[in-house]
Amino acid sequence: MLNSQFSNAQHSIAKQYGFKNWAQLKIHIEQSRIARKAVAQGEPSALDENQRTLHARFGNDIQHALIVARFVGDFLNIPDPYVHGAVPETATPEEFIRVRVKYLSSDNNPAYEQVLQYLTQVFNGLEAARDYDAVYLWFEHDSHDQLMIASPLDFFSDPKKRPDTSTMIVSISNTTNGLLYLGDTRSGN
Repeated sequence: MLNSQFSNAQHSIAKQYGFKNWAQLKIHIEQSRIARKAVAQGEPSALDENQRTLHARFGNDIQHALIVARFVGDFLNIPDPYVHGAVPETATPEEFIRVRVKYLSSDNNPAYEQVLQYLTQVFNGLEAARDYDAVYLWFEHDSHDQLMIASPLDFFSDPKKRPDTSTMIVSISNTTNGLLYLGDTRSGN
């Protein structure tokens, strides 16, 4: 009886953290421990070397740093400044893109067609995220990035659009002296 209760508690804890079972949670903890030790010893390996990975950021300011840090995954810049202009709920992604493009090109700098092409590429990049083994969302701990991360989180709230494995959120913050891994958005639902 006690073993059964213990096993049920382990399973419950694993599910709360987005893992299918206790064994997967233990593997994740061990991989994290190994990665922390390698970083502390100055010998980190690329965190994404064994999986097809997409790194998404609201700008390209960290793209070079990711390469220097030996991340090998693809990079997607999501530059649309949602803190400006209308962000309506629309029936289709295409309609949403048209609303955003109209606002972003309202002074014709850049031109409507240029913005349309670019935002379409960004949304296609998000759509392609489901083909990756993992997606890392990189953001800073300021109100601008907090608002910006709402878009991909909303996008990935649809289980059909997110990767089967995981979507990780990483905060780039001066308040934590570097990176703060906020976790995996996997859900048992």
